[in-house]
Formats: sequence, C-alpha cells, structure tokens
Amino acid sequence: MGCAPNDLVVVKFGGSVLNGSPGFLAAGRLVLGLLESGLEPVVVVSAVKGVTDALLSSFERRDPGVGGAVGKTYLSIARELGLPPESVRDVSLASAEVSKLLWAAEVLGQWTPRVRDLVVSYGERLSAALMAGLLRRLGVEARWLGGGEAGIVTDGEFGDATPLYGYTEGVIRERLEPMLEEGVVPVVAGFTGATREGDTTLLGRGGSDLTATLLASALGAGRVVLYTDVPGILSGDPRVVGEPRRVGYMSYEEAWEVARLGLRKFHPRTFEPLIAGGLGVEVVVSDLRGRSTRIGPGRGGPPLKVVSLSRGVARLVVRGPSMAGKRGFLSRLAGLLAGRGVNILAIRQPPSETAIELVVDERDLPAAVEELGARSGAAGVRLEVERGFDVVSIVGWGAVEALPEALSAAEKTGGRLLSTGELSPSISILARGRTSPELARLLHRRVVESWVTG
Repeated sequence: MGCAPNDLVVVKFGGSVLNGSPGFLAAGRLVLGLLESGLEPVVVVSAVKGVTDALLSSFERRDPGVGGAVGKTYLSIARELGLPPESVRDVSLASAEVSKLLWAAEVLGQWTPRVRDLVVSYGERLSAALMAGLLRRLGVEARWLGGGEAGIVTDGEFGDATPLYGYTEGVIRERLEPMLEEGVVPVVAGFTGATREGDTTLLGRGGSDLTATLLASALGAGRVVLYTDVPGILSGDPRVVGEPRRVGYMSYEEAWEVARLGLRKFHPRTFEPLIAGGLGVEVVVSDLRGRSTRIGPGRGGPPLKVVSLSRGVARLVVRGPSMAGKRGFLSRLAGLLAGRGVNILAIRQPPSETAIELVVDERDLPAAVEELGARSGAAGVRLEVERGFDVVSIVGWGAVEALPEALSAAEKTGGRLLSTGELSPSISILARGRTSPELARLLHRRVVESWVTG
C-alpha cells in the first residue's frame, strides 16, 4: 500500500468487484495482506453487482418474489466460499429477513420510501455478512455492521439521505474505535445509514464511496482505497473519446468535479468529508491489479485531466419585462422547481435581468414545465423550452488557460459556453446531442496534449 500518514486504511469494494465468490475471495485476501503488512483496515462493501437494481425493481413492480432470488445468490456464494456454519447462518437469516419484508409490504400495502430503503439496504448488509464470514475463515477477527450501526446518522430523506456531518463523525468514532482497539476488523455495509430515530436510509446511488470517505474522515485514516473493475480514473469515456488514458493524480476539487459531472460513478458527495475535514487523506481509485489514480489535497499532475459528456439535458428560458429588477425573482423560481424535486444544473442571466436560462436534466423537464408553465402567464413572463442537449466538460486546474481552445471547439460544433473555469476547475459547454461526441473528442485531444506540454 505504500507509506501512509498512519496505519489506518479504509478499503471499499464495489459491486463490480464483488460479482461472485472469486471477487469476494480476492477482496478477502487483499484485506489479509493489509493486516500482514502492519496496516489496520476498515472494510466497506457494496451489494453484489445487479442486486441493488433487482431490489429497487421489486418495489417498482411490487414483486415480493425478488427477495428469494437475492437470498439464493448470496447463499450460493457463501457455500462456494466454504464459510463456516455460523457465517452461512448469518447470511441465511439476513436473506430470510429481506424476503419477509417484501412479503409484508405486499400484504400490508406498505410500498413506501421508508420500507424501500430498508429492503434495498439488505444488498449491502448481505455483502457485509459474507465478507465478515470470509475474513473469519481466513483467520481474521471481523464483525459486520450496517451503516447506521457503524454510526452514519443521516437526515430522513429516504433514497438520497445526507449524513449529519459533525454529529455523525463523533458517533462513528464511538462505535468503531473500540472494535479497532480490540483488533477486530469492522466490515461496514456501504450506501446505508440511519436517522436519529433508527430508520434505515440510503445515501443515493454510488453511496458506498461516500461511506468510505466519511469513515476515513471520522477515524483519521491515512488512506482510502476504492476498488472497482476500472483501472483508476480515465481521461474520458472510451465509448466517446476512443482511447482514454489513466489519470495518475488529481486534487480533491478536480475529483469532486468529476463526481458531480458523472463521468465516473462516484457519489456526488464522495469528497465532501475530505475537503471539509482538511486532514490530507489520500484517496486511491484502483482495480485489483493495482492500476490506480491517486487523489489528494494538493494540486498536481497535468493541467487538464478529464473530458466528461453528460447526456440528456434541456434548456428552460424565462423571459419578460415584469421580471427585470424584481427582487428575489430568481430565488422564487428556484424554490418552485426545488419543491417539485427539479435540480438546476446551470443558470445564466444577463445584467438586464430580462431573461433567465436554466439547464435541467431532461428527466426533470415534465415537472419543471408543469410548474413554471402554470405560473408564467400570471407572472407576466413566457416560458421557452428546448430539448436534445448534452453538456461537455473539461476538468483540470488549467481549464481557464484552455478556454480559447474550448471556445474554438464549441464554435466548430455549434456548442455554447456554460462555465469558464473561474469558479471551479472545469469548463462546461452546452451542445446539441448530435454534435456533442465530436466536441468531446476535440476537447479530449486538448487534454492529452496538456499531458505532454503541461
């Protein structure tokens, strides 16, 4: 693992790694290797690949039979790993619980967000039970916990809960430090937390990454390693740019931009605990072969790192003389959309205040149009809607210097600038869907050139 500021390391294994008994065994041996090298691991696990989608789908279809299939998947892995009877029993009991919850939801008609979060959490809980059992089979004292049991306390926003930063860090230390002092390896179910009242919550898709960085920040770990099936962070999506390169190093802020822009399936809040904590924890994104990207608190590496293509956005333009100079108009507009669960991706407004352009995800467009369209006439404004856009972004602290080339590429493909790189380490361009891949490839060439000239 190299030399870390201290011996505590948080390792997270994603669902693409834990895709069957070979993946669990490789992960377990890696943890054993950390212990043998004198490090003190805390383990975070995701659900087996496909399980979270299956459990979510069971709620959409109101199909209680999925629970039995999920249970069989985990019990099959447990037997293939040769786990001791008590560990198989743990997995069997957890499998039975998820089936009972789904059938109870069917009988009582309780297909609610609260019950959904509890049911879906069992993907990670079952993985944690399997991993702890495997580590015990390998001779390691280990204990598994749900995210809430490990001290991750959240608000009550089921499906996309936010940890109560500050408060939850104290609870994490209270729960996990005694285990570590006893020489026990905690195996924590990623993606999960609990409210103060004890209701299970989910942190949103990709939430296991956030679990890992939150635990690392609270416990003062020297390093977080996020294991996946991809060799680190690539400079672009190979399906778009052709032949991306692996980024060797990027700063927290650059990685945060990558997470927010969705190039890699990080939870968008993954790096918040580390940026806020200021502890200098190093993050490594790696595959099991050790091909990795390092992420740290300082700037470094080439000036440009990544090109991102975010598909499926729309423009909403609100115009009208009655809005010019009207105090709080933008705030009320944003509040109306927030009330319908619409997230605004970008905002532009001229100093004359006669128009406001909003960029939103196309999936949010029906709710946005319904809300704003119903009010536009009474407010003395009109609403214009355009679909079929993508956002192409270039990430790196050298984004401002690359602005002329980005503008030139945008002009060639009919794109339009959304952000200039002055407020964050990225430039974003709004592009028509038919031209966005070409724009991404043009900008990717600029990124690769910066690795040679920067």
